[in-house]
Amino acid sequence: MIQDVVLRVRVSTPARRTESPVCHQCQIPLDLHQPVPDRPGEILGTCPVCGGWHFLRLDDNGHARLVAHLPLGDLDSPG
Repeated sequence: MIQDVVLRVRVSTPARRTESPVCHQCQIPLDLHQPVPDRPGEILGTCPVCGGWHFLRLDDNGHARLVAHLPLGDLDSPG
């Protein structure tokens, strides 16, 4: 079964290009993963503390210009 779900996504832009992206919840640096090698500007970040997932969009120099927290835990909540 497929159903539409509305998610509230929290988005930030790092203050400095040299900062490591951090978890929106824990403020801990994210573990970075490259799930699709053909798309180097799109990275998945996971938090080693809370397990939160973040989508990162990188600039041409590999610095995060957008970090979006994906509230996957909210999918388990009714409503």
